Amino acid sequence: MKKTILTVLSCVTALVGSAQTLSNTPVSTFEELEDGGIYALKTINDKASNGGWYYRNNNFYFTLNPNDVTPGSKVSADNNKYLWKVYKNTTDQTIALVNMYDGVYMASTTGNVDNINSNNNCGQNIGYLHFEASTKHEGYSNLYILNGSNKYYATANNGGKLGYWTLEAAAGNQGCVQFYKINDPENIALSVTPNKPCLLRIGDGEEFSVGGYIYATDGSALTMNGQTANLSTLGSEWIFEGDYANGFKIVNASSKKVLGVNTSNLATNERTKLALYDADNTDSNVSTLWDVTGNTFISGSFNLHVKGSIRDRVNDNSGLAFWKTGVGKGSALRVYNNVDITLTEVGSNTYATTYLPFAVTVPEGINAYTATINNEHNSIELTKVEDVIPAETGVILEGTATSAAFPLTTTEGTVSKGGLVGTLTNKTITAGTTDYLVLGTKDGALGFYLPNAASTSIGANKAYFELNGQASAMGYAINFGTVTGIASATINKQNSTNACYDLSGRRITSPVKSGLYISNGKKIIVK
Repeated sequence: MKKTILTVLSCVTALVGSAQTLSNTPVSTFEELEDGGIYALKTINDKASNGGWYYRNNNFYFTLNPNDVTPGSKVSADNNKYLWKVYKNTTDQTIALVNMYDGVYMASTTGNVDNINSNNNCGQNIGYLHFEASTKHEGYSNLYILNGSNKYYATANNGGKLGYWTLEAAAGNQGCVQFYKINDPENIALSVTPNKPCLLRIGDGEEFSVGGYIYATDGSALTMNGQTANLSTLGSEWIFEGDYANGFKIVNASSKKVLGVNTSNLATNERTKLALYDADNTDSNVSTLWDVTGNTFISGSFNLHVKGSIRDRVNDNSGLAFWKTGVGKGSALRVYNNVDITLTEVGSNTYATTYLPFAVTVPEGINAYTATINNEHNSIELTKVEDVIPAETGVILEGTATSAAFPLTTTEGTVSKGGLVGTLTNKTITAGTTDYLVLGTKDGALGFYLPNAASTSIGANKAYFELNGQASAMGYAINFGTVTGIASATINKQNSTNACYDLSGRRITSPVKSGLYISNGKKIIVK
């Protein structure tokens, strides 16, 4: 019998077909900015008479091309480098800027510098920028960092690289800016798809590793495994509830608890492990809101920060941890929105069974069926799954491709579970057992048959029939040519080498008129 294998998960690296809309109306004052809001920064100075936009790409730059970002238009995923998250400090009326492309912030300075440096390690102090109304460009503001009595203005050199300089207040090459807000932050085109189920993975070697998957087997205690996802528990599934501006609650699908950290420990402990908390937790020391920004080191990855934090990032250090004032790059995290299932070729089509702890959507090009043994007619009845395969529901899959991606979903399926059962982990069976029927082939015919006499297990996430003391059968052959597109059908038991059936499942001695018949699991056309 050929085996079907449940394989790796598909990583979704962006919101397909979506983009975020930039406002038409700019703001230029501290009071008008929203804390946590995401903006594109338009600037004018003598180095670029036509104006341009701040962006981040290995270094901090000012672009001389004013058409890269257009107010009132969609901002594509490729232009996340132009988007900045604003953190307001109301005490001294300043802001900090974190780039959505890779999560790096504008650092402070101790004097005139020719660029704001790449700051990959986030090891320098955060640059808190003051506002000053521009005396040269109406409707714009200057941004500067205060160091003692000196004002160091953010501006660009001839090459477009951003830096800090001491300048006269009326100097035209200051960083005169306007802020254009993203109106629909839920559509920020980064790796996390808001309010959709996923599996979550974190690197175990800073930015250059993809690491292990995060799950909670008992709904509360966090566990991390290696390169293979744990598909034995609903506790493997997570939902990022919220959006990029207001922050996310990371909800465990099994327990409905949320990922959080006790921030009261951060002042004294170098490392504080993350944990799961009740969603309505009222402890003021516990933070359960998270900021998500890009990470360019691992394809499709992101950084995770406690909401409102800038320098401190989640890492994997002998467990999921949050570091106070860390200077490292942080561990890259990735989400996986699909489960890839391998199907086995039999004839011109491919087939598999599956049994998962969470609901998935049937992808295009795949047919899925629940199945029940009908003892009265010695047959198996199939019911087609039209859209969603519910959690812990055994199904037969049919297609033409050898692999298919099944999107995770929170939609509840309505199909009857049928008689197929399944196992989320490897199931031990006795060699030569007659208690189960598993998907395989016999004499070239696909169907459910007794396991190979030497088999001692049924693989994890597989579906099968339990005979439950019924008289043992050689098995039931399946011919999907008779059921494709039909809500239900019967496929007859193969316990006679000469048995012949019509398409209604009735056993006949021999064909009496032209048509399609099933004999020994094979289609026969009588003309």
